[in-house]
Order: sequence, then C-alpha cells, then structure tokens
Amino acid sequence: MKPSKTYSAWRMLLFTVTTLHAAVSSAQNTFDSPPIPPREQAPAPVAPTRSETGRGPGDATASSGNLPRAGIDETQDFGIPPTKELKPSHQLHGPTPREIAGGSVIATQALRKLLQDKQSGVLLLDVYGAQSALPDAISVVPAAQGGTFNDHTQREFGEYLQTIANGDKSRPLVLYCEGVNCWMSYNAALRAINLGYRNVLWYRGGMEAWTQAGLPTRSNSGQAR
Repeated sequence: MKPSKTYSAWRMLLFTVTTLHAAVSSAQNTFDSPPIPPREQAPAPVAPTRSETGRGPGDATASSGNLPRAGIDETQDFGIPPTKELKPSHQLHGPTPREIAGGSVIATQALRKLLQDKQSGVLLLDVYGAQSALPDAISVVPAAQGGTFNDHTQREFGEYLQTIANGDKSRPLVLYCEGVNCWMSYNAALRAINLGYRNVLWYRGGMEAWTQAGLPTRSNSGQAR
C-alpha cells in the first residue's frame, strides 16, 4: 500500500526535528566555542523582597551583584561522602561532599592569593555558565555532564585541556560553579583528574562564596563588576 501524503509529511517532520535535536546536542559538547549550559543546572538566586531587605527593587543596593543574601559557608558538611563517579546530568543540583577524590578543595582566600600569583600558571575554569564569572575564567561548561570517563565529552575535554595547558599535566586547574549545592564543577574536576592532571583544585564555594567575600567578577561580555 502506498503511504498517504499525510503520513509522509509526518515522517519528514519527525526526521527534521530529530536532526535539529542532534545538532543542538553536538553544539553543547563543543569546547572550542561558547558552550551551552546543561539543562539541569542550579537555579539562579532569587532577589530578596522589600520585607526581607527593607528596600525595594529599584533601590541602589538591589542592583545585580549587590543583593543581600544569607551567609555562605563553603566548608559546610552535608554528610555526603566523596565519590569517584560522575554525577548524572539530571542530578547536578544538591549538597556536595567536602572533599574530592584525587584532587584538593581550595577555599576563597587561598584562591584569591593563587590568582594574584602571576607565576602560578593557574587555569581558572568556569563550569557554571552564568551571566557573571570570575575574572579571567575560561568557560568549560560541557565538562559538567554526567556520563563516563570514556565518552565523547571526556575526549573533547581532554583535547581542549591539552591545548590550553600546553600539554602540562602538572599545571594547576581550578574548577568552580555556583556553590556548595552544585555538582557541575565536581564532575568537571573528576574528568580532569581522570585525564591525568595532577594539580586539580575544586573551588567548592564557587560564585556564591566569591561574591559574598566582595571579590570582583566580570560579565560574560567581558566587563568587570
């Protein structure tokens, strides 16, 4: 029986949608272009209301980057044990361990000093992909994805790190995302460790601890804040 025109049209539509989905997935795994954050990422902080801050949304202190917020404890212990396995991509928001297997945890003030040392050779890697980032951070958001240490993401991340680290696996790598409830940088740090990098530093406090300390950030358009 010859397929009807309606059936053929539906098949063509399905093929087109599938092709577009594959193209988007491929773009998300590209390290040599601005990456697209995974769908499952930590939600952006919600601005306090007037009743919480005594100020309205139009007041000066409620501008971006200056919102009053509860204290962030980057050493907080949630009782989560460290793992050597990648967190699945749909579970990247939640309490994190205090340690990382095969790497080290770096705190805010230690990171500030490390970044001030121009001889350190440190590479600061942003695994969050928000509107703001730490100064001089390099975006590697696709490395946050779950999966395995033999997948396509791992191979592309390895090639990208090889390029930016000039083949030096002793070079310090600092990876961060939102904060203590974000696994994106933990996954990326595990990927780097499994690629043989010997000086992987996980900045667990992330953007939350950095901004709470009053340290400068930049927008992803390159402007300092």
